[in-house]
Amino acid sequence: MPKTIDRFPEGIVTPPTSKSIGHRALICAALAGGDRALRLVRNLGVSDDITATRCGILKLSAAFRGDGAISDPNSIGMEERIIDCGESGSTLRFLIPLAGLDDHEWIFRGRGRLMERPLDIYKEAFALHGGEFVRRSDEVRVCGPLRSGMYEIPGDVSSQFISGLLLALPLTGGDSEIILASPLESADYVRLTIDVMSAFGVHTEEVGEGGDGIAHFDEVTGWRVPGGQSYKAAKYGVEADWSQAAFFLCAGALGRRVAV
Repeated sequence: MPKTIDRFPEGIVTPPTSKSIGHRALICAALAGGDRALRLVRNLGVSDDITATRCGILKLSAAFRGDGAISDPNSIGMEERIIDCGESGSTLRFLIPLAGLDDHEWIFRGRGRLMERPLDIYKEAFALHGGEFVRRSDEVRVCGPLRSGMYEIPGDVSSQFISGLLLALPLTGGDSEIILASPLESADYVRLTIDVMSAFGVHTEEVGEGGDGIAHFDEVTGWRVPGGQSYKAAKYGVEADWSQAAFFLCAGALGRRVAV
């Protein structure tokens, strides 16, 4: 039988934090100084996806010094070069280009249908810029080093590919440019990546139709990425997530005393 809802939540609530920002902050902080720098990041939240990114980026950051250069690759055993992404597409697509900075092999694995997700954008990028990318049914193997240069990416694919390259290319030795081959979709997620990178001292320059800066983000045709940069440790608080807040805001809209 249908039930009548006669009790609604009331009070003040802080929604769970944003996983999208959490992934990006984890990566930037770990590249700035490993686990020590990660301690400066607050409100990360707890989820399987965030845990996968934390474990993966800490393995990768062990291969880099603070300036992004390879520290001592031979000191890292093959077992430490296997990254379990769980079912997290963000973990897989954000970390592959970073692993490609190393001239030693890294292995990415996952569960569920993760390893069936499209990755051809990276296969082509590795082929054109000095890396190796081998895809098998249950894993992806990558080996670099990826070179700086011109990367042409369709704008109608997942923004995770663009974000992954934006996170990695500043650590190469030379300047790079990401060129959109078609109009950008999911623009806000790319902007999110750029904003978080900036908080950790790494910067990119947006390129617009006129080639001399842009007035509106939806006019972006690419990004110039100066090489030789390094991530800097910073205090960073991951903000709450609007989609998670929606449930509580709906309770308020129904007439209850709810503050979010």
